[in-house]
Amino acid sequence: MRSGSLLLVCLGLLAGCGAEPPPPEPPPPSPPQAQRETAGGYLRTSGRQPFAGRAAFRCLPHAEGGLQISFRTGRPDLPAVAVQIERYGGSGSYKGRLFLTGRGPSGALVGSKGETEIAVTEREETGAMSAVLLDGKIRGSYAGAAGKGEIEGRFGPCWYTPPLTSSPRAESAAGSDGSAPRPRSG
Repeated sequence: MRSGSLLLVCLGLLAGCGAEPPPPEPPPPSPPQAQRETAGGYLRTSGRQPFAGRAAFRCLPHAEGGLQISFRTGRPDLPAVAVQIERYGGSGSYKGRLFLTGRGPSGALVGSKGETEIAVTEREETGAMSAVLLDGKIRGSYAGAAGKGEIEGRFGPCWYTPPLTSSPRAESAAGSDGSAPRPRSG
């Protein structure tokens, strides 16, 4: 009986030796927001950091009442571009600051700065203090350790939620008597 039990244990171990491990699980699907953020993003740069193609982007609050559009190229030689508007107040044309991160001659990450013209269009609004859907175009130039060149691009659609305090949108929406903000008509 003892040898029979030992034989069953050995057969069980031998049966497991030839088994292959299960295949790895596929990665989870990307969230809809990430797909939406890359749908209309495009950048073209000239100079030492040339790039032309699709770029992932996000629209974010910047400082108090500003807007930042951050682009990610997916390339290690030109990984990021950020455009900042100091005071964002809705659809219109703005002058903004440009920050470009690229590789210097030694291969280290370095930056260049510049100025840009930004045209922003609000496509959809869900209330005076709620998120808005933005589209836009940028055009400008940059210079610095990452090189000198020109840039143009587009973004959108992307959701932008203005800060609740200290924004031009909040100030214009608030009643003169200090009452709660009222939705804009439009």
